[in-house]
Amino acid sequence: EEQRKTERELRLQKLEQAERAHEEQLKTERELKLQKLEQAERADEEKRRAEHRLKLQKLERAEREAAEKDEVRQKLHQEKLQELQRKIEEEEKREKIKKEIRDEEIRKKLEDQERLEKEKAMKAAAVEEWKLAEQKRILKELEEKAKKEKEFKDRLRIDLGYTEEEIEAIINKKHGKDKEKEKKDKDDENKEEDHKATWIKVHRKHLLPDTLIAYQLPWAWDERDGNYIIIKTWVSEDLQEELFAHTRRLREGKLITQTSSTLTELKVNDRKKDKMYIVRKKSPSRRAWIFT
Repeated sequence: EEQRKTERELRLQKLEQAERAHEEQLKTERELKLQKLEQAERADEEKRRAEHRLKLQKLERAEREAAEKDEVRQKLHQEKLQELQRKIEEEEKREKIKKEIRDEEIRKKLEDQERLEKEKAMKAAAVEEWKLAEQKRILKELEEKAKKEKEFKDRLRIDLGYTEEEIEAIINKKHGKDKEKEKKDKDDENKEEDHKATWIKVHRKHLLPDTLIAYQLPWAWDERDGNYIIIKTWVSEDLQEELFAHTRRLREGKLITQTSSTLTELKVNDRKKDKMYIVRKKSPSRRAWIFT
């Protein structure tokens, strides 16, 4: 009897546990369904809001476009009215002139006079423009010349230690040389044109790249022989002497190497002409050639 009673109690407990578990499961399912329903409602609400915002944006954009189009139409209409008014005024002016100038000879005379006045005004304006440009060019050349001369003097005084008297002597000599060179260039234009197409080849033991940099001369190493430097411009004999003297001074420690916007003019007696080679710059119509 006691055993049966215990078994009944156990069965009741299991039944109660099963009912509670079933109720918990039902409760959990109801909560999940409720959460899903709330999420769906929120999603629908967000969707409705997004659609509403999109509609508002489209409406605002359409209103702006309509306003812009209306503004453009009004502007075009106003411009057309102004153009029409201008044409009417011009036509009235022309008609008035035609009425005033009935005689063909007088009208032709007025037209000729207007044309001559326009040509005269254009010529005068062109002359004034040329005069102004010429004055500016001359003033700029004078300023650049004064600036270069000052830099040249400063370089001679600071870098090379020349006195004012020596500097003035060099400047005067340079001016004389420039005048002689200008005269020579005018008398020998064909030869100068030939020089423009000529390069110089020199051994590195006679000339340093620092010298070419100081004199602002374009140069490059010879691709076929690294012991030679190619100066990519014509170099006169006087300038060759200056370049060699400059390199010697650099090697003797008498010059400070630096790049400058002016040319340092150093005259040294050096008549060795076997240090440089004249190289014809390559062109489509001729091959390179070398002088020694």
